[in-house]
Amino acid sequence: MKIARLIKPWSLSTTVRNPDRLTGFLSALAEMEGEVWNNPSQQRFQVILIQRRLYGAHRPQFTRALQQADVNLINGEEDISYEDARRIFEAKDFKDSAMRGRNSYKPLEKLGFASIHPETRQVQITPLGRELLQPEADLGDIILRSFLKWQLPNPVDNRGFPASMGYRIKPFVGTLHLIKRVNELCDEAGIPANGLSFDEFDTFVPTLIEWEDIDDTAQIIVDHRLDCRGLGATVREQRLQTLIEEVFADYDCQHLGDYGDNIRRYFRLTRLLRYRGNGRFVDLEPRRAVEIEALLANDNAAPQVFQGAEYHDYLCDPNLPVLPWQNYAQLIRIREDILAGITELDAALGQQLSEAYPAVTNER
Repeated sequence: MKIARLIKPWSLSTTVRNPDRLTGFLSALAEMEGEVWNNPSQQRFQVILIQRRLYGAHRPQFTRALQQADVNLINGEEDISYEDARRIFEAKDFKDSAMRGRNSYKPLEKLGFASIHPETRQVQITPLGRELLQPEADLGDIILRSFLKWQLPNPVDNRGFPASMGYRIKPFVGTLHLIKRVNELCDEAGIPANGLSFDEFDTFVPTLIEWEDIDDTAQIIVDHRLDCRGLGATVREQRLQTLIEEVFADYDCQHLGDYGDNIRRYFRLTRLLRYRGNGRFVDLEPRRAVEIEALLANDNAAPQVFQGAEYHDYLCDPNLPVLPWQNYAQLIRIREDILAGITELDAALGQQLSEAYPAVTNER
C-alpha cells in the first residue's frame, strides 16, 4: 500500500542558521565563480567555508571525533590553510560529502544571490548577490527585497514545494498579513493584540502554504487563545498539541520549532517585524507602519505566474520589486512618522530636525 506524502512545512536555511553569515557564504562562493558546479567543486566550497571558519568552528557537533589539534585549529584564531581545511573536511568522513556544499549553497540560490548557469553549469554571482558583496550593502534592505519576491511554488524550490501539494503563497508577505489579521481579531474580541507568540509562530507560520487560508488561520489562532484564557502553561501546551494533531494531520510537524526559530531570524532582518512581550512575541514593527500598510494594501501574498527564466531574472534583480512606499506622498508620511517618534523622545531635537529638513509641500 502506497503511503500518502505528508505536506512539508516551508522553511528557510537550516544550514545557515544565522542570516548574518550569508555575506560570508556568498563571498566564499565568489572565489569559485566560473567553476563548474559538480561534486568536486561542491566539496571545495564546503572546504572554503571551513577554512574561513564559516562552518564547523565552535560547533561541538562538528568538532566531535576530530583530533584535538584540529579542534584547537578550527576553534582558534590563526589562519587555516586550504590543505588543513581539506584534511579536516575529509576527516569527518561524510557519507555524501558533496551534499554538504550543495546544502550550503542552497540558501544563496533561494534568495537570489547566486545561480548555476543552466547550460555550462558554472557558478554565477547574480546582480543582487554583487550588491550584497558591496562594503556599504544594507543586508536588511536586500533581504527585504528578496523576501517580497520569494514565493511558493517557484522553479528553484519546485521539487520541495510543488503546486500539486497546495503551495500557493509568498511566505514573508503572508506572515505579515497573518500577524495583522490576528491583531485585528484580538481587538474585536477585546484581548491583547500583541502579534504571535513563539509557539503560535512556530505552529502556524511554516504551515501556512496557501494565501487564501490566512483569514481562517488567524481565526483558529484567536479562538485557541480564547479557549486557553485562565489556564496553566501545561494545559495550554496540551491543547496546542491537540490542535496541531487535529488541524495539521496531513503535515510533517516534527521540526516546527526549528523551522520557526530559523524563519524568525531571517524575517526580523527586514526590520518590518519586532519582538515584544519580553521577547516572546513577534509583532509588526510600529515604526514601519506606513511601509507595512502600503505593502499589504498592494500584495495579498498570492504568488505570481512566471514563464521560463522569468522568476530567476526577477528574483536576482536588485532594483525589483518597486516598493509601494517609494512615492512622494508615502515618503512624506514616513518622514512625519519618524519626526513624531523623535519628538516624543526629544522635543527639541524633533523641532530642530523639522526646521532643518522641511517637507516640500508642492504636489509632485
